[in-house]
Amino acid sequence: MNFLAKNFKETIQTILNQKKIFIFLLLLQVIIFIIFSITLFSYSIKIISNFETISQIAQQQESTLAQETQLQSALTISTQLSQIIQHLKTLSLILIITYLIGNGLLWSITHRLIDINQTTTYKLKQNLKQHLTHHLNQILKSWLKFTAITLLVLIPYAIIAYYLVINSIETSLAPESFATLLKTLIAIKLILYTFLLYMYAHLNQPTWKTYLTPSLTFIKKIHLILISGMINLTLLGIIVYAIYQTTIYSSLETLSIIITFIFIILLVLTRLYWTITIRNIATKSTTT
Repeated sequence: MNFLAKNFKETIQTILNQKKIFIFLLLLQVIIFIIFSITLFSYSIKIISNFETISQIAQQQESTLAQETQLQSALTISTQLSQIIQHLKTLSLILIITYLIGNGLLWSITHRLIDINQTTTYKLKQNLKQHLTHHLNQILKSWLKFTAITLLVLIPYAIIAYYLVINSIETSLAPESFATLLKTLIAIKLILYTFLLYMYAHLNQPTWKTYLTPSLTFIKKIHLILISGMINLTLLGIIVYAIYQTTIYSSLETLSIIITFIFIILLVLTRLYWTITIRNIATKSTTT
């Protein structure tokens, strides 16, 4: 517990020492959160509208026996289903791009925040241009690692999961077996995402070799990793539940906005705490 408390103190100290970078991270997190929210909301409305149209046509089909009307209804339903699939594809593409660019930048800048704070002998470069070039270069290197490890882990999972789900539907798998399959896929995804979070905390490594090395010791440190993860997950879970409760009542709209902003701040804080903790775990492991 002393180790975790030490990491918390280091997190607070890092924020106090690098206020401007932390504020920039907050603003970037707000922008990314807004993009995610607007995208999800707009496409959800479109998809719901498609389903409502299908439902209305299905009800009309039940009340008419005219073959021409039935055929027209079938064509309309087919069109609506095609639109739903297209909306889902576009939504997925936008969210993936936003995640890779937005979250990649957030993690990369978080590492720069920590590195600048931990480098006690850090000095401003000879001129502003050289100074900015140095940091942008480091951010770019971290972002490339973020994108590479994300795609390397999630693309094979997505392909396998897609094949299993489609195959189960085509073979008319029993509902109980299909539910078990979905639960298994979700569990695997959670494990993979935990592994990704662990790798995101090592984006500061100077080379690809040193970056990939921590992946080999992931299991050895799993107990400390899970404790740190549970702390973050508990904090975020409480806020998400509070947001859900406030959205139920229209009179609590202002409170909902305030709690949502607290959630955004917590995203930045927990990311910073997680990164510091995992990096310290790695340092502790190499010195023992």
